[in-house]
Amino acid sequence: MGKRCYFPVLKPGSANALWFHEYRPGDRLLTNRFGINEPDPLKRTRISPMALDIVLTPLVCFDASGTRLGMGGGYYDRSFSHLRRRNRWFKPKMIGIAFDSQKLNRIPSENWDIPLDAIVSDKQMYIAD
Repeated sequence: MGKRCYFPVLKPGSANALWFHEYRPGDRLLTNRFGINEPDPLKRTRISPMALDIVLTPLVCFDASGTRLGMGGGYYDRSFSHLRRRNRWFKPKMIGIAFDSQKLNRIPSENWDIPLDAIVSDKQMYIAD
């Protein structure tokens, strides 16, 4: 289908932000300081978070309004802060990946939290309200 896949890479020298580098099957992955594999930033193209169409994001828990609790580093919130000003820029769509057991009734949110557009769980898909 001609789609490209970009993986998050810890932005060097930055406080909790991400870059996104293209990944192709068979590419060598490097282990970052958290033990997470990521593409070699010197081998592939980097893309702006604004240019991505869809982001599948990890989470610890979520609620029906699209509020997501991550691991506490703020990486996704900082990297996609442009989405707080959605008056003209609507990309990317943020989709959380979870187990249904991670759903809570309500998660308090802060003004810097970037809401999810949807959550896909092992049981169903939730469209944020």
